[in-house]
Amino acid sequence: MPGTGKEAITSVWRGAIAQASEALLRHAVVDVPGDSPDWFDSGFDLHAGETVTLLTSGAFGLAGAPEVSFGADLFLWRRIGPHGAIAKFPASTDSFTAEESGRLYFVANYPGAWLDKTGALAPDWPRNAATGVITVAILVWKEPAAASLALFAAKDGSGVAAEARARTLDPIRTPRGWGRCGASARRRFSANPSSRARGRASSAGAAAMPGSSNIRSISPSTRRRDSPGAGA
Repeated sequence: MPGTGKEAITSVWRGAIAQASEALLRHAVVDVPGDSPDWFDSGFDLHAGETVTLLTSGAFGLAGAPEVSFGADLFLWRRIGPHGAIAKFPASTDSFTAEESGRLYFVANYPGAWLDKTGALAPDWPRNAATGVITVAILVWKEPAAASLALFAAKDGSGVAAEARARTLDPIRTPRGWGRCGASARRRFSANPSSRARGRASSAGAAAMPGSSNIRSISPSTRRRDSPGAGA
């Protein structure tokens, strides 16, 4: 495997892009800074329905703690357009179908540190708390990702594209009977309507599994049975 430095990885990816150009519609390689004060504009536009793979290399760190670092799977998020729904990188790579057209943005942020589902940043959140750079290769394919990545991985000496292909062949799946529900800044799940017993997610983002009873959100009126004033 070639050197793992930023320049080395970028060189390998650019070489693979050149050698696998017949599989690509468009491509770019960008550096995403950890301390960006807002969403980082990649300068790259996606179109609804396009098949995309993102490869990453590098890490973000914590200011004042150089021994601590985080990869894309913990810290890096993406969004299409200024008001698109945010999505967290599931690993060092991410393959998806663009649900809408627009500019591709990235940002480093802690999971859950959002004001809404479009990724509004809290004004009092210290944007200079993260350091470092993650390099992202943006690959838009002509064909389905698995077949395209097989071709690209054969030219990619970094091994990252091979990892991406393995993930497309064996994706993470939600448990049987579970599904996404509602528009929310949180990731919420509810039981599939076809399940024998339905679960329901509250407006606070609680999750329910098939066969569970109704789940209510926590409120000031919710008390433990052994707390003062609680009913028997």
